[in-house]
Amino acid sequence: MSKLNHTTQEFDAAIRKVNKDYADCSNVDAVASDVIEGAKIMTQDKTLVSGTIGSVGATPSVTVSGSVVSDTPSPYPITGNASLKVTEGGYIDSLTPGATETRYIKTEVKQGTPSYDENVVLEVDENKFLEKVIVEKTPDFVSKVKRVPIYDFYINEMKTNGGYAGMLTAGTLEDNVSVSDVVYLLPVSSNVGRQKILVRVVDPDDGRLVNGVIIMHKGDTFVSTASTYTPGGELRFTENGRLQFYHTSSFTVGSSFSSCPMILLNNGVYYVVLVDYSRASHGYVGYGTRVSSGGIYASPNNAQMNFNETIGYHDYSKPKCMFGNLTNIYWYSDVEKSGGEFPRMTFNYGSGRSVLCEVEQ
Repeated sequence: MSKLNHTTQEFDAAIRKVNKDYADCSNVDAVASDVIEGAKIMTQDKTLVSGTIGSVGATPSVTVSGSVVSDTPSPYPITGNASLKVTEGGYIDSLTPGATETRYIKTEVKQGTPSYDENVVLEVDENKFLEKVIVEKTPDFVSKVKRVPIYDFYINEMKTNGGYAGMLTAGTLEDNVSVSDVVYLLPVSSNVGRQKILVRVVDPDDGRLVNGVIIMHKGDTFVSTASTYTPGGELRFTENGRLQFYHTSSFTVGSSFSSCPMILLNNGVYYVVLVDYSRASHGYVGYGTRVSSGGIYASPNNAQMNFNETIGYHDYSKPKCMFGNLTNIYWYSDVEKSGGEFPRMTFNYGSGRSVLCEVEQ
């Protein structure tokens, strides 16, 4: 056995070196996949290995969704700003979802009252949406058309005459009047031939047209039954605005120089034919033949309706001007002498009265 030839100092130096370089690796449980790339560790078997964990990137994101948002630009943007902050050293082994951040679009409730005089505009406050609009009950309408007079008119009494007259024979088509809008058939008293004919257009109680008024539109026809004071035939309002009468039986009108109101009879009701003077026109063509007697005429000699009296006043809520100048259709003739003017449908300058009527609400 050989001897160790070392001095005490050399032994001390060797022991110090061992103590300095010695490391107990028995408890090391880390492996290369636990260490970041570029760093080294000593394993339990004292093998030096390099780490393999690479760098990782974390990109935070946020999604804004809901039924009231879209990609279309509007004055009400909603911005969600996502962020990720690492507050201390270490590595990220998972990404935990952040807290939900909720913001609400501000809304408001507006209230308004309808107006008859102007538009009602509800202004929305800046950066707010309307959640609800409350519309209050429409206020009661206060009429601004007040104390409009309601008139009665009359037509002179109808009589028969023994003098010269004009006979409109069956098959005659009178075509002498044009009307641009509508024709009104107004029911009148059954006392035709016995007294003046009262013409009441508007009911003084409610301001509406009286019951039973018939409104003829272009293309309509009204049938009249022959009687002592009414012709038998058809009142025709053509598509091109001609107001015609076709006679199915003979009818004699006039007394020398005279006029006769057009009164029609249907189902036992007498009707006077009304138009608006400003919306009608007539020609001067006469029809028929001259006969010696039997004509119907107005007495005194004026078949135009005349103002009778003011029967009341009405405050209108929704008025419509039915007639700018109300007038009636009648026959004019002058057959006193041979070669005179045969009967023709016509009208005069009107009653000089406008007629307002309350229309349906």
